[in-house]
Amino acid sequence: MTCSIVTCDEGLGETLSNQIKLWMPRLEVKSTLALKKADTQHAQMPPCDVVFAHLDAVENQLPQLLNGNAKNCPFFVFVLNGQTKQEMKFNSCALEFVQIPLTLSDIHSLENRLLDLCAIRQECESFAPSYYSALQHLLENWRRRNWQQIVLPDVKGFSIVAPQELLRLEGEGTYTTAFLCNGGRVLTCKAIRHFEEVLDTYGFVRIHDDQIINLNHIRSWQYEKGVEIELIDGASIKVSGRRVPLFLEAFQRWTKSGGNYRAPGI
Repeated sequence: MTCSIVTCDEGLGETLSNQIKLWMPRLEVKSTLALKKADTQHAQMPPCDVVFAHLDAVENQLPQLLNGNAKNCPFFVFVLNGQTKQEMKFNSCALEFVQIPLTLSDIHSLENRLLDLCAIRQECESFAPSYYSALQHLLENWRRRNWQQIVLPDVKGFSIVAPQELLRLEGEGTYTTAFLCNGGRVLTCKAIRHFEEVLDTYGFVRIHDDQIINLNHIRSWQYEKGVEIELIDGASIKVSGRRVPLFLEAFQRWTKSGGNYRAPGI
């Protein structure tokens, strides 16, 4: 696979290029382009399979980088320097992203993920336009700073849903199943930890190692020999012992806030 790097400064691009060359031998770096956020000229980038892009640098350039070609659109890995509140919300719509500096764990999982995406694109005709649509959706959200929908990367493409449409999420290894209020399910290729980090601003809380629930969709809960929650679809889920105090605190604050409470990380 070939890749290009588009960043907001040359130093960051060089650092990222060196890390890719050292730890991701299956990726060949073809070019590095440094853009400022205010740049408006057309970004010149050779065709490639993957683009590592600093979000601030490509905010005005992404349409040009996409070239309007859904079929041959490269995969984008967005590069973040930190974890501001805005970036945390961005993560909920992110397709693939990394933080600088990279860790070996980040690099290995990302390389495997990119290889999987390439294989899926070759096998599934609907994948490419789905990916292209998700990229455009992400860019529009970022420009408006409006995060009323999230992207769920599934095994064949990407589903875009509003947080209130999510009932709960159930994790299993590196996959998470999203249960929708309409009875549908989406098998995503993200670990449950990813959703714990990005959904807490929408009234979600992790109640078990493999369960995240939407506080808006609790029908009732019982506190007898532990806490057991019933959701509006009839599902009954127990809160793990160590998470009971945090669930009770989250539920109380969520109730008092009228549903606008940001649950603490647990």
